[in-house]
Amino acid sequence: MNGVFKSDSAAPLTIEQRLVASVPSNETPSPTAYVDADYAGEKETRRSTSGFTVMMNSGPIAWSSRLQKLCAQSSAESEIYAVCDAAKEASHIRLLCEEMGMRLPGVPLRIFEDNSACIQMGHSIRGSNAAKHFEVRLRFLHERIQLKEIEFAKIATVDQLADPFTKPLPLPAFSRFRDIMLRHD
Repeated sequence: MNGVFKSDSAAPLTIEQRLVASVPSNETPSPTAYVDADYAGEKETRRSTSGFTVMMNSGPIAWSSRLQKLCAQSSAESEIYAVCDAAKEASHIRLLCEEMGMRLPGVPLRIFEDNSACIQMGHSIRGSNAAKHFEVRLRFLHERIQLKEIEFAKIATVDQLADPFTKPLPLPAFSRFRDIMLRHD
């Protein structure tokens, strides 16, 4: 069996039936996060949508999709908001996994991000002329990186698993991401 429940009937399996908590894997059982934002995508308020998924053993264990509370001034700023939300969630998951002996303490949790400006700002806040609300988030992110709680990994936009959580996608792209997240072979 390839991690998908078998059904006795000829009816297709529902997402709930296909989603499994743990799939045997040769991968290290360490969570990773995929984060994305759709800058100013909401038509009336021009607020951005944050989305993330935390994966472990090749399956999603946490995810979120929501409209940001503040109106971002740039795509990089909207990505910072999304990364901060994901970093908070991922930090809880990272600590839980360490307590359960499922990951080594002190190993940063990898966050896959497709926005280079966001990654650069997360590593250095020098010369920031940002508004106070944004600088506070930026400092939070910078501290997590300095403490080696999280680390960024650059990912191509076409491989960003959080993309379906931020906007409607064409069917082929949506199906591809769904199949990856649900281990649909």
